[in-house]
Amino acid sequence: MFPFTKQEQTILFCLALVILSGSLLNLINKKYPALNNIINVIDSDIIYSKVDINRANVSDLTQIPYIGTYTARNIVEYRQQNGLFKSVDQILMVKGIRAKNFKRFSKHLKL
Repeated sequence: MFPFTKQEQTILFCLALVILSGSLLNLINKKYPALNNIINVIDSDIIYSKVDINRANVSDLTQIPYIGTYTARNIVEYRQQNGLFKSVDQILMVKGIRAKNFKRFSKHLKL
C-alpha cells in the first residue's frame, strides 16, 4: 500500500496525530479564549499563597510549586543550622537550589 515500513508508518501516524491535536487545541483556544485564562490560573498567585520560609515545615514547603521533599528538607536544615532567613534571596545558599528554580518558586515565599 505505502512504500514505508511498518515502523515508519507508525511514526508518521503518530506525527500526524500530534499535528492534528495541536491544531485542534489551537482552534479551541481561539474559539473559547476564556479557557486560556483558566489554564493561566494554574501557575499564578491566585492558587498558591505565600509561605513564610522562617516558619514553614517540610510539608508546607512541598506545597509550593517546584519544591520537592529533598529541597524542603534542605531548606529546613539550613534554617536550623544558620538561623532565620533575613531575606528570601538567602534561600540561594541552600544546597540544591539553583537560580533557575529559585526564580520559579520565589514568588511564593515571604519572610
